This record gives sequence, C-alpha cells and structure tokens, in this order.
Amino acid sequence: MADGKSKSDKSRSTPALIKPVDALEQAQTKTALAFWQSHARQGSLPHTNLIYPSALRDLLPNIVLIDVIWPDGNQDDVAVPQDFRYRLIGGHSAETHDANLTGTLVSDLSRFGESYSEVMMGFYRSICAQKAPVAAGGTLAIIGKGYRDFEAVYLPFTESGKRVDRLMAAVVYL
Repeated sequence: MADGKSKSDKSRSTPALIKPVDALEQAQTKTALAFWQSHARQGSLPHTNLIYPSALRDLLPNIVLIDVIWPDGNQDDVAVPQDFRYRLIGGHSAETHDANLTGTLVSDLSRFGESYSEVMMGFYRSICAQKAPVAAGGTLAIIGKGYRDFEAVYLPFTESGKRVDRLMAAVVYL
C-alpha cells in the first residue's frame, strides 16, 4: 500500500467499534446470536434461566456473563444500572486479559487503565437501554493489547421481564 502499511497493520490499529450484528463473521458469535434470537419472542427479552452450560457447551470458553446491578429497590425500566459484576469469565477471556475477573465489579477495573471502567460502564448501560444485541470488534488497545483483534456479541437477558438483568457476551480473540 502507498503508506507502507499492510492491510493487517491497518486493522490492528483500529480501536474497538460497534458494528451491525449481521456483520458478525466468527462462528461462535453467530451461534450465540442465533441462540438469543431463537429465545427472543415477539420483542421480549429471553429469560436468564435459558443460560445454562449444557445449552452453551461449545461456546463456554468464549462466554462472559455480566450481572446488571440496579439501584436498590428499583424494579422499573427507567433507572440506569448502578454497576455490573462479571458473573462468569470464559477461559479464552481470562487468558487474554491475564486475569479471571469472575466476581469483579466493572467499576473496580482500573488495572486496565483509567478509562476502562468508564468506557465499559457506558457500553453496558447502552446495551441495557437498547434491550437488543450489540456486536463489536477491533483491537484490545483499551487493555494495552492493541496487537490482538476480537469480535464479540453482547446479548441482553431478563429475570424481571421488564429490564435487562444479565448480559451474555460471546467473545472471539483473533
């Protein structure tokens, strides 16, 4: 190329970006999206009780489960989530992040840099507001690993029937 960079060099400098769910390329992210879509009936969110290991066996290394922490006593869908807790971190994510973050609050993740918690809180809150799948891809520059690419789909689930109570992400590291 004229600037001396190969196509792969340019893709590695691209930060993480939201992309259309129909642009997903990886089999694991497509499978997770199909699972979610098969349980989302007439505009309602799938229930959290559908997330169990035997249903997701082939995806488990790629799965991240995130509990949505709502302000105490708030059962309506108007409030903004207070925080998020990583309920389960699949093996691929733990290895890539050099840590198993199971049980960790997103607000406590300054180890990945000053902006990490703020960026992830905003991103997760936007998924809760949209109540729809969100796909993302790019590099892991936000955690200091801009040389690694990823593709992910973030899927909202409910316990209450009204709001998002859990996010399930399927993440593929390239």
